[in-house]
Amino acid sequence: MLERYHFRQTDADRLRCLGAILERLAEPVMYFAPCSDAAEWKEGTQLAVLVSLGEKVDALQNEYVAKDHLTEGYMIECIGMELLQTAYAKSAEILWKQSGLWMGGFEFLGDKYPLEWTEDIFNLFQPEDIAYNKAYMMTPKKSVVFLTTLHRERRQSYCHVCESCSNLQCPNRQKQASHMNYGYQRIFGKP
Repeated sequence: MLERYHFRQTDADRLRCLGAILERLAEPVMYFAPCSDAAEWKEGTQLAVLVSLGEKVDALQNEYVAKDHLTEGYMIECIGMELLQTAYAKSAEILWKQSGLWMGGFEFLGDKYPLEWTEDIFNLFQPEDIAYNKAYMMTPKKSVVFLTTLHRERRQSYCHVCESCSNLQCPNRQKQASHMNYGYQRIFGKP
């Protein structure tokens, strides 16, 4: 995390402390359902998935920011992103226990599918603890909607969501390309 989010080694203890607090505060929830009226789940079934860390993560971050502790507020943001990625992996395990099949990956709304599908997915789940606005930004902030297709084979890792994201301008995506030669860096949008 230090390198990925541009922290110094001297920040490590604060990150660990805030991480321990967030692990206790987070109240992860997951909603999932087939996108069609499939009677049985089988390989190739597409699911809509909604994952959230809950509102206590936002509350802690807002508390630090209100006291002008902006570094800690940013740390909470970064740790929350890491916890959300861990929740993706956990959601794969939950789906496997439910269906005997594995998630094939992540297809985030706004990439391959329109953001407006958020409305349909929320109508499907009707979550009381998660909402979205006219721009389809969700609250709590550490909430995400994605589609996945069920497969028999387990992916090697579910924590590397950057690999399937189409946002080539993302700093995390560009960081992955920094070890590549000039040609590959240009492909990934890094001059």
